[in-house]
Amino acid sequence: MGFPGFLKRIFLLLLSIPFFFLGLIFLISAFHPEAVSQGKTGIRIFFGGLLALAGLIFLIFGFVPSKATKGEESKSIYSGQEPPGQLNVKPVNCPHCGAQIDPTSTTLTKEGTLMMKCPYCGGTFLIEEAPKW
Repeated sequence: MGFPGFLKRIFLLLLSIPFFFLGLIFLISAFHPEAVSQGKTGIRIFFGGLLALAGLIFLIFGFVPSKATKGEESKSIYSGQEPPGQLNVKPVNCPHCGAQIDPTSTTLTKEGTLMMKCPYCGGTFLIEEAPKW
């Protein structure tokens, strides 16, 4: 399942702060007289730049919305299982008024069941799969 989109963004934004500031501390300390005399300037610049860059990357990914947070979230009902044989598409009729319903109007409930709503009478009903035995 994973985190919701806003939690990922908050996590990345909070993670970017210590990386960026630790990188800045390394960069500033690279020019300290003791670091220069010990020859540690280059390694501190390298690691400081790397940490600051990682902080900036986390910051960018924290502000850029993911595909799931853009607009309306799409829900796929594909289970990844292949049918055992040939499939025949049958028309779906409303059990309340008998009108033919567009099969693309199927929605997935929180419980994981398929539900359809009739555009004519407004009735809703669950889609059940008949057992194969």
